[in-house]
Amino acid sequence: MSSNDLIKMNVSNAIKTSSMTLREISKLSIINYSTIIKYANKTRIPKLKNLIKLVITLNIKIDDILDVNVKTSICNQKNRRSNKKVTSSRRN
Repeated sequence: MSSNDLIKMNVSNAIKTSSMTLREISKLSIINYSTIIKYANKTRIPKLKNLIKLVITLNIKIDDILDVNVKTSICNQKNRRSNKKVTSSRRN
């Protein structure tokens, strides 16, 4: 299972096990209702800003959505980006 599939599954489970309806989640998180449906159906992965809104709205931890491998991958990507920025600025 890929990291994206795992995130989709965890987001979907968090939404479905919530005591709120999809409409309530949409209103409270200020995320479009059709987008919430896509998250619940595992057809779309949330962008970071929406993931944060969902975590706050559903009163869950980000760790409930991301596993260790996903978090490590995100950190590695950020490190690579920051290294590229440093490298490119040194050339100037």
